[in-house]
Amino acid sequence: MKRYEQYKDSGVAWIGKIPAHWETVKPKYTVFLQKGAKPQELTDEDNGNLPYLTMDVLRDRANKTTMYPTSVNDLVKVGNGDILVLWDGANAGEVLFAKDGYLSSTMARFGFNTNRLDSRYWFYFLKGLEPILKEFAGGTTIPHLDSSKIMEEPYPIPSIDEQQAIVRYLDYKVAKIDKLIAENEAQVKELEKYRTAVISEVVTKGLNPDAPMRDSGIEWIGQIPEHWAVKRIKYVGKAENGLTYAPNDICDDTEGTLVLRSSNIQNGKLAFDDNVFVRAVPDSLKVRKGDIIICSRNGSASLVGKSALVEEDIDACFGAFMMRFRSNLNSKYIHFLLTAAISHYKQLFTTTTINQLTIGLINNIAMPLIENITEQKVVVDYLDKKCADIDSAIKLLNDYVEQLKVYRTALISEAVTGQIDVRDWREK
Repeated sequence: MKRYEQYKDSGVAWIGKIPAHWETVKPKYTVFLQKGAKPQELTDEDNGNLPYLTMDVLRDRANKTTMYPTSVNDLVKVGNGDILVLWDGANAGEVLFAKDGYLSSTMARFGFNTNRLDSRYWFYFLKGLEPILKEFAGGTTIPHLDSSKIMEEPYPIPSIDEQQAIVRYLDYKVAKIDKLIAENEAQVKELEKYRTAVISEVVTKGLNPDAPMRDSGIEWIGQIPEHWAVKRIKYVGKAENGLTYAPNDICDDTEGTLVLRSSNIQNGKLAFDDNVFVRAVPDSLKVRKGDIIICSRNGSASLVGKSALVEEDIDACFGAFMMRFRSNLNSKYIHFLLTAAISHYKQLFTTTTINQLTIGLINNIAMPLIENITEQKVVVDYLDKKCADIDSAIKLLNDYVEQLKVYRTALISEAVTGQIDVRDWREK
């Protein structure tokens, strides 16, 4: 895209130069913020009120129940197309469109007090600003936005006609990028399903198609190799719940022990991008190499049951919403067994009322068991190789998705700050 002929300094460090004919204005002169509120009580029954809009509802997350306020007094009503910003939490600063409903207390709505500003231009401007908004989020334990930083920071504003030209350009370009993102994310989900299916097939049927078979006595498994055993999970290891800690127990990494939480499990592996450290952890709750860490409780049903193997010794424990499974058998083999079992029984512990995998549920799951150590290793070696190949494909797709998201943000930022001139652009 071509650039404008003349530029001037915007006076805003993160924006730099803008087209010479553009203005800058503080948001407080064009928009206002309205924070959401907590309802007195919620119900899962459709009582005629509009739904209470949490991030799960706005993102159409599966297995999450839509809740309705029993009273709408003092609640903030929003409609389709209203522009929202997530105010509190790890993703504070994220910008999205509303649906018809009542706004969660963790979000705020932008309203307009001028006809100089196109609402979709403002949305795109905020999306281009999203990395900056997230930097604005502060707080010792729960990040939250500072309204003064948002409302006092000048932003560039062209004429209404030019805003609408920018919107037309971005609507077209962003839709194409979003389509690519959705297609690749769908491929990731299919590969994840395939990975689980491969694991389940191998740990329930083995690798020898000519092996004599017998009925397992487990309905969903059916026949298993004749020489395999069938045991409940509780007879192959021990499940334990994790550490409960208070906010004042949290400290920096030099003083405390890492607490493994749901965010520390990514794509079946331990990740250390979002860490919390606490003081005074009992030795009994510290992990060791070979432990399997499972997300046992979470507000998002999709996260319950995800697990990772501790593959090396680390100074860490596991949080209250997590579970540790420890076995003296081949830890990788047991992890594959648990992956298959949890995948099948997931509907039992992700319901409309509770998202919780209990020790009782884990303990009573019956699974086929290879008792021969050599055969266990053969199965593990095969699945390690197979899963590594699938994971490599997943990583390539995820990397591409992240590149697309970065490109989308950069494209939006370029357009709303006037680094490209789209006034004459036409859809081809």
